[in-house]
Amino acid sequence: MSYIVSFIEAENEMWEHLKTSDDVFHDYYHKFGMQWIYDNKNRLMNLTGKSITHIENVLRLYRNGDRATGHIIKAFSYTQEQREGLLKAFNLNPFISPQEIGELSDKTGLTRSQITSWFSKQRKIQNGTVVKKKKRWVHIYKDPLMALTGKSERAINDILQAYRSEDHANGVKIKQQKYSPDQVAVLFKAFDESPYADSNKITEIADKTGLMRNQVCGGWWFS
Repeated sequence: MSYIVSFIEAENEMWEHLKTSDDVFHDYYHKFGMQWIYDNKNRLMNLTGKSITHIENVLRLYRNGDRATGHIIKAFSYTQEQREGLLKAFNLNPFISPQEIGELSDKTGLTRSQITSWFSKQRKIQNGTVVKKKKRWVHIYKDPLMALTGKSERAINDILQAYRSEDHANGVKIKQQKYSPDQVAVLFKAFDESPYADSNKITEIADKTGLMRNQVCGGWWFS
């Protein structure tokens, strides 16, 4: 069974449970690990009859409680469709009006506060007052880096590994390598087909995902 199918089934199971739940927000957060509204704004409002402000406040209360006890809160992430909608609106007008926020909220499923927060940060990035995060991993830039530098995949990985080791030695925190949803889907599909990937299969996956060979066959995947 593929990762995508499993995800859809799990999501359907969650909503079926929430329809009969005595405490929708508690189960949404604690039972299913949904720490943010994500794009479920309308479904949660219809299911509970509560306003979006009320829903945000309840989930924020749960997150604050978890933070106070040392639990890790996942950073909120936008879907590709939401990013495209936000960027399109931003390019039309970086100072969005309340009416436009409402329209964009209906289109994307995002809350008003998520939209205004994104626009505020995007304006700072555009004005150069926010420095984007350092790229300490190859991420999806394997092919552009190879083309730009003329170096091999192994050489690029070795250089970045040396930089990371130096930062580690100086006490700089290195964030873990993260895979994109598309990369995860390809990796799960390949793993479902066979948990033992040969050299040709690893190369094929690397070409599809933009990952390096050691990212495909190391860590969680095919190790």
